[in-house]
Amino acid sequence: MPSDLGRLNLNGRDFEELTAITSEADRLSDIMSASARIGPLVGIKAVAEAISEPVGMQQEDLRLILAGLLHIHYTRTKLKLDSHAAVELIGHNLNRLAKSPEDKKLVDNWNRTKKKIAAAISQLSTDHPLEGASKAFRVVASRQYDFVSMKVFTDVRPVFNEAGDKIVQSVIAHTLSIDYHDGQDHHVIQFTLDAEEIAGLKKECERAELKGSVLKRDLKQLSWPTSVFHEPAKSAEQNGEGSS
Repeated sequence: MPSDLGRLNLNGRDFEELTAITSEADRLSDIMSASARIGPLVGIKAVAEAISEPVGMQQEDLRLILAGLLHIHYTRTKLKLDSHAAVELIGHNLNRLAKSPEDKKLVDNWNRTKKKIAAAISQLSTDHPLEGASKAFRVVASRQYDFVSMKVFTDVRPVFNEAGDKIVQSVIAHTLSIDYHDGQDHHVIQFTLDAEEIAGLKKECERAELKGSVLKRDLKQLSWPTSVFHEPAKSAEQNGEGSS
């Protein structure tokens, strides 16, 4: 939510987050209390997963609310405002930008629940677990491009004779397809891999998993916890972190 002399440029995602906050204003106190009790985590998604059951809310709804609260906190910090002033500023800009009936309804709900929202924001600080989880994600996700997904396609390619009326042989080949974001732009890059390269890719992935496990094991003696980013729950249990 960038600012210019008290004017905030709120986009569609901001409106979604603020709407989610107002719709669950009565539960913000429970949400903040639960998020304050979590241990070190990486990312808002992980926080939502951790507190979903205690607060009795769906993870997707919580992610919107947690992201919105953090964005208000960042705006407050950047502009050196207290929580109430930041909430008033956002309300002013919501009113300024309201066009549709839904927007105007959001303005009314914001004004009705702004005290509860300000109270929730006032609990956030640079050392709050929610801010810590967000910062940890920024640290691990700081890179040139954002990885989206990866697939390996395997197909058979026929080789025809010169006349094109007969298959003389066929070749099995693999294609590594990677989807990624460059800022707001979505791209796909593909590589043809032979059998040796597939084996090499598998070996590199297994080596990366091993190095992550070794680092996590050997850093246990430190005074702070160490986790593998987005490690599946099954892997964590295999590493000796499951319930006994």
